[in-house]
Amino acid sequence: VSAEGFTRRYTYDSPLTDKGIKGSTMMTPAHARGSAIAYGRRYLHCMIFNIDTSDDTDGNVSKATNIQIATFQEVIKADDAIGLFLISQRSPEKVYTDLFNSGEKNKKMVLKAKCRELESLGRTMVANIQAAIESKDEFLAIENLEGITHIGLVMLFDEYAAEDREWLKAANTKRMADNG
Repeated sequence: VSAEGFTRRYTYDSPLTDKGIKGSTMMTPAHARGSAIAYGRRYLHCMIFNIDTSDDTDGNVSKATNIQIATFQEVIKADDAIGLFLISQRSPEKVYTDLFNSGEKNKKMVLKAKCRELESLGRTMVANIQAAIESKDEFLAIENLEGITHIGLVMLFDEYAAEDREWLKAANTKRMADNG
């Protein structure tokens, strides 16, 4: 209703169908009605307010970009547990989705299992480093730092207090000096 009291009714007749592209039934009648209402409401709003929308993905997640695919395939190939763990701490659902979308159809479960395995390993390594910090156990810290790349280590340091970061750096420096 406008300030002057005028109203305008909009209608959009949305077709009700329970058939898929191949002509086979793919929805129950209740699901088909709900789908028609949801799509009809969306399209009506877009028409009323002249909203230009992107391609309709029909609720499916968009495919990962080539860069995402390459990144996550490298993480999996390298068994980079800490790298995957640190990435997953920022957005676990996005990491899983990107991993899922980067795989071939028959390899998606393998990617999901690998993601869980690497995340679990990463969590264990981080827990061990935290325990080493608390107990000031240089051997435990060094043992868990062995497989962490310099970049991963720098990212990991962000999660600890300054004195803990200094202790870890000192332990790592000592390890590097001992290995000469």
